[in-house]
Amino acid sequence: MLVSTTRSVERLPPVGEPVVLYDAGRLHLRAPLSVAVATTGEIAVGMQHFVLVLRPGADGYAARWYVPFPCGVEPPSSYASAHD
Repeated sequence: MLVSTTRSVERLPPVGEPVVLYDAGRLHLRAPLSVAVATTGEIAVGMQHFVLVLRPGADGYAARWYVPFPCGVEPPSSYASAHD
């Protein structure tokens, strides 16, 4: 089971402690509403205005932010827009 909070994305195994897949650090994941997992292992977390995609790699998950422009608010500089 995957759980997204305002501070992290975690995997909850059937037994044992939660595994943190993404730690937001000083960021605040704004209203995480949905989580989806692709067959590639990518994890998408849908939020009110943004989508966070976590791509699995050798060193854990790489985060990529998708931000619609114009979205009505200027995203924090920590967020990267996806134009590729």
